[in-house]
Amino acid sequence: MNDLELTPRLARRIIDHVKAGTTQLEGVEYLNAGREEWFRAAERQLDELSEDRDAAVRFIKGYYGDGKTHFMGMVRSIALRKNWVVTYISAENTPLNKFDTVYAAVVRSCVTHEMVQDIGEVGFGEDFDGIRRILDAWYRKMQQNAIEQCKGDDSDTSIP
Repeated sequence: MNDLELTPRLARRIIDHVKAGTTQLEGVEYLNAGREEWFRAAERQLDELSEDRDAAVRFIKGYYGDGKTHFMGMVRSIALRKNWVVTYISAENTPLNKFDTVYAAVVRSCVTHEMVQDIGEVGFGEDFDGIRRILDAWYRKMQQNAIEQCKGDDSDTSIP
């Protein structure tokens, strides 16, 4: 289940978060023990949603220290392995009573598996714009596909 390599730097970040009593999202699977049936159920639901091309929203309620962030970090890790785009916002940093602020935070914090592999250990700063990176990568891919298709087309399109 560990898709992100446990480097010394990532290990130090995880330890620092444990000392502070917070959850480190990257590498959370290295700290997991138990609740495997919950994660299998979440993985099944992601597979079903993918098959059905559907969506779902789930709310998690619990007391401080119950493991809500850890659980969501594990589900995030599973989703990333399955090539989902994921996002994470915190009520501590985003006022949840303003839709435009929540929406902007959700869109800005979107990440993909590749982004976590490339940037994960360094972290995502305040100026991180996930949706822009995703759309830029998609545009580059589409542009490259178009160039390759044009190179493969031997038909004469010149005007006589």
